[in-house]
Amino acid sequence: MQFTTSIFNLLLNSLSPSRCLLCKMLLDGDLSLANSNNDHTIICIHCQLSFPEIETSCSRCNTPLNTHSELCGICLKQERYWQQCTPAFSYSSSIADLILLLKHQNNNKLTEYFAQTIIEAIDEYQIESCDFLIPVPMHPKRFAKRGFNQSLQLTKALSLITGIPYINIFKKNEETPQQASLSKKQRETALKNNFHLKQRFLSILNNKRLVLIDDVVTTGATTSELARTLKIAKAKRVDVWCIART
Repeated sequence: MQFTTSIFNLLLNSLSPSRCLLCKMLLDGDLSLANSNNDHTIICIHCQLSFPEIETSCSRCNTPLNTHSELCGICLKQERYWQQCTPAFSYSSSIADLILLLKHQNNNKLTEYFAQTIIEAIDEYQIESCDFLIPVPMHPKRFAKRGFNQSLQLTKALSLITGIPYINIFKKNEETPQQASLSKKQRETALKNNFHLKQRFLSILNNKRLVLIDDVVTTGATTSELARTLKIAKAKRVDVWCIART
């Protein structure tokens, strides 16, 4: 059966060769490798090597820093409701292009690729100590228009890899403007009290270590408001895992 499957994949690859999602260069290898944990065959090696590494950044929120300070200005001055934010990548035009694909195409291989890169960015203790993964919610109107929530899809992929259960516990009360068009203050105002927890999950959050999953964290306004809500529900700790931090 395994031999037959391999022959089928080879034939499929020859008829419809796999190409890098970014540069469209032909990719070598069995298509089934794209689903393995150690092979990122949807992105060619040249494009992967072009992704900028996370270098000097805030030890808490991972905002890129131009100095050798341990914390960024915001973390020094302002309380954050989550403890730590861990991104897989620094934000770049290439990563932005891939995230745009993730937002507008329900591409399982791309979701799995990003899930695996997030796992590679975090340490083993973060996985072992986490009780639940929680996706950043999407307003029902936007969900109906798009057909899926990319943060939920990413959360499911991370749950499958790590074995950590996920709970989809938030509802977004009102649709907000696209966050990219708003200032930090405007984001905080638009999101204040805009999320509520589904009642059936309230009893299981007490003293739990939780991780919020999002695609991109910019000002942190969304994840901070979600973490604040979780802390009110007696969560012990809230962290954030994401694809990129701007």
